[in-house]
Amino acid sequence: MSANDPGHINNLNKDQEENLKSFWISLFDKITSENKVSLENFYDSTYGKELFYAFANDNPDAVLLRWLRARKWNVSHALEQLIDTLKWRFQWGVKQLVAEGESALCYEEILTGKTSYIGYDRVGRPITYVAAKDHIKGQFPLESTGKLAVLSMEIGRKLLHNPVESVTVIFDMAGFSLKNMDYQHTQFLLNLLQNYYPDSLDNLNTDQEDNLKSFWISLFDKITSENKVSLENFYDSTYGKELFYAFANDNPDVTLLRWLRARKWNINQALELSIDTLKWRLQWDVKQLVAEGESALCYEEILTGKMSYSGYDRVGRPIIYISVKDHVKGQFSSESTQKLTVLFMEIGRKLLNSPVEFITVIFDMAGFSRKNMDYQHIHFLVNLVQSYYPESLGLALIVNAPWLFYSCWRIIKRWLDPVVESKVQFINNLDDLTKIVDLSNIPEQLNGNNPDFKYIPPTEQDNIMLSAFRADSYRHKQASENHEQASINYLRITLEWAQKKHDKHILEERKKAMKELRDAYEQLIPYISTRTHYHRNGFIHEPIFDITYEKIQ
Repeated sequence: MSANDPGHINNLNKDQEENLKSFWISLFDKITSENKVSLENFYDSTYGKELFYAFANDNPDAVLLRWLRARKWNVSHALEQLIDTLKWRFQWGVKQLVAEGESALCYEEILTGKTSYIGYDRVGRPITYVAAKDHIKGQFPLESTGKLAVLSMEIGRKLLHNPVESVTVIFDMAGFSLKNMDYQHTQFLLNLLQNYYPDSLDNLNTDQEDNLKSFWISLFDKITSENKVSLENFYDSTYGKELFYAFANDNPDVTLLRWLRARKWNINQALELSIDTLKWRLQWDVKQLVAEGESALCYEEILTGKMSYSGYDRVGRPIIYISVKDHVKGQFSSESTQKLTVLFMEIGRKLLNSPVEFITVIFDMAGFSRKNMDYQHIHFLVNLVQSYYPESLGLALIVNAPWLFYSCWRIIKRWLDPVVESKVQFINNLDDLTKIVDLSNIPEQLNGNNPDFKYIPPTEQDNIMLSAFRADSYRHKQASENHEQASINYLRITLEWAQKKHDKHILEERKKAMKELRDAYEQLIPYISTRTHYHRNGFIHEPIFDITYEKIQ
């Protein structure tokens, strides 16, 4: 769970932002009216100081959003839960517990090692490790074990690194027996997570998980029925291989969840969107474009530097920098500019570092004039982001827009989905921009410190390696067959998971199948894609190219 996810601090739609505003007002009114205090002495009220101690050094909005999401954006329910939490923190003396730290705990209970932090998982979430066999019911007072659990939650907050907002808990059940089963403490722990530290575990709620399962089944049924194929030859159907190439080495669930969120969890509409995306990828031959890479583009258009990647923003989103003055309508064919744009979207996927799932686009409007206004290409770009790469845009920053552009904007914003429009920000000075992007990642031509784009063409070694990969039909075929087998295995286990209630064994099998799918795709990369400028300047690291080339030699 990341600050960049929909419904989180860096990615609110207009309704969610309005809910957050209403929540702030309701919270203030509730505390001031119950305690008969004004703004000036709010802090000294019963819950005022407790509220700001609960925020600690987190963004207060991020904390309130946890309660809103936990109560499905119902402001009244979220307010009730928050007040209950403040009452609980006050009654439990959480401030005092944090002040005393480990000295408030039972020394012998600490030594059991029943609960500890053991680093981070693969997406950066702190891991709480719970050794169930080391918790013996009645060995220590309930209050003592409760304090240990609460202090562990407070310590976990210090371990979070923006944009990650949640923790992972591993319950090690090895050696478990009846003496370890403590229903009273388990209920306390559940109450703690659900009511007083809401939205701290990273998962989908039950309805969302059920929607994801139904979506998988619907997508499978749609493709197999239209192509008259079974699971075994799904990969060879019209859309089967395209689907798994579209996943690339992402978690397939992440891709399906993009479609679901883009269509507000309506499965039929998400299914329509996914099939339209696969049709578009086939018609546009995105696989071939990725395979050819920059050689499929117009060399002169690359050199304009109209579009480039410029590092990451402050929350880890890759930045596409667009120098609008360098795009002159009609200078290059529409098809050429569209290919450049699509390839950039595909390159951007390689730059995402989990748990970040979005990109930031900076439109530098300095020097903009009518010759740069290309409605046809803007419409293509909007359609691309909204229909074929949904839920991929984190922010669109329009910097230094002249008055001339605002008349154009009135036309453009009609094409935007309200969620996409809510991500557009107009910025008119460097200070505001640096709140979002560090100077080191702002191009020099925008008064930053990042050197302006200068294209690095393929080296002789790049060309030698590419020729070797294209000639290596044996390993290419082997890698393709492995990817097909991994895809079918993942799909088989996913369908089994989708058709069952919670099954720990299936979940483990599915995680294993996903890793095998990613590994199989990685082996394919040298045969189905090429290195780019961003490999040559060190921005993208894909050692599989060198590893595979060494095997060929």
